[in-house]
Amino acid sequence: MVRGRVQAAMIAAVADARIRLHISVHSLRHGFSTHMLELGVDLRELQTIFGHAHPETNARYAHLTEVIAAQARESQGRLLESFVLRCRDAA
Repeated sequence: MVRGRVQAAMIAAVADARIRLHISVHSLRHGFSTHMLELGVDLRELQTIFGHAHPETNARYAHLTEVIAAQARESQGRLLESFVLRCRDAA
């Protein structure tokens, strides 16, 4: 895939859609990675999808969104609940 052609196609699509915001291929990659994270795909898998050699490269695409934060809080709650139940069972 030729980089210039991808950029040209993106510019044409933005123009056709009459979007007045600055949108780039980077914006598309960033949005895609954020939505994938929200759907539960981990950073390691995204690293593979994007073909990055180092996890740090992929981390710049990953924003901690409200959805991700809520999922983390929910997971922490389940983990703590499980711990409390085990403590009660041991007593």
